[in-house]
Amino acid sequence: MTNSNQHQLKKYFQVLLDSMDARARREARNKLLEADEEVLIRFLDKIIKNETNTEVLAYTAELMAGSNDQQKANHILPLLQSTDAVIRRHICGLLGNCG
Repeated sequence: MTNSNQHQLKKYFQVLLDSMDARARREARNKLLEADEEVLIRFLDKIIKNETNTEVLAYTAELMAGSNDQQKANHILPLLQSTDAVIRRHICGLLGNCG
């Protein structure tokens, strides 16, 4: 992943986390999901493996579940081991949506 691609994904992800503007958040989410699939999955996997903030993990898992990756459920499955009951419930719902 080039620094430029990573920087762009981080920028969109930050908008998703911080913006109070629903349209800006929706556009950022769409831009993330339109990114090269392999680059996006590596970006999200890195967050899943290194992040502890429940809100960040929830957004990351939602993006992963919204991706076209055939293994998307496998990527978010490790979050069921979280000590945070909120994230575990959220992941169960997303796994249901992944089929």
